[in-house]
Amino acid sequence: METQERKKEIIKTAFKLIYEQGTAVFTIKNISKSIGISEPAIYRHFDSKHDILCAIIDEVCSLWEKNWDFVMQTYESELERLIQFYIYRAKEFDSFPWYSIIMFPEIIFAGSAELMGKVLQMMENNKNRHLSLIHSLQERGVLTSDVTAVHIFTMLTGGFRLLVSRWSLQRSLGSTAILQAETRDFITSTVRLLSA
Repeated sequence: METQERKKEIIKTAFKLIYEQGTAVFTIKNISKSIGISEPAIYRHFDSKHDILCAIIDEVCSLWEKNWDFVMQTYESELERLIQFYIYRAKEFDSFPWYSIIMFPEIIFAGSAELMGKVLQMMENNKNRHLSLIHSLQERGVLTSDVTAVHIFTMLTGGFRLLVSRWSLQRSLGSTAILQAETRDFITSTVRLLSA
């Protein structure tokens, strides 16, 4: 297997272990068992568990960038771009549930100021992209200016985070709930409420 493919497999396995069993089982030993390779084989790609966690953050940053680029290129309407970003993320979580762990970084990255700083920077970048879009929608009179752009972003993102948390709990109890449908309903209803 090529180096990049193996690295992606290690990252995906780490995501899955944390998602399915929690951070306590996130060890090099458990990753190697899950993949079926030796621990030294993992160390050929990553120096430590910390490096794998950094790679997880980088992977999520890359996914968010791809999601953003996709909706920017696919939808002409700024309002539709705002709505579809959340729906597209929900669709991705439905397909790859383990990616949803990034919505709860305080659990995964606790104890590492460096990792928490990286996640915070990622969140700030995401927030700034949204604020630019929301400001534009407010300036054009599509969204109300009675609510600040920051508060609109917080409402949408906070609501989405709550939906993801509930959906994740349902899945852990055996439900086959679809996050995308709930997200579409929530985001479109909230945007309608915030329309000028």
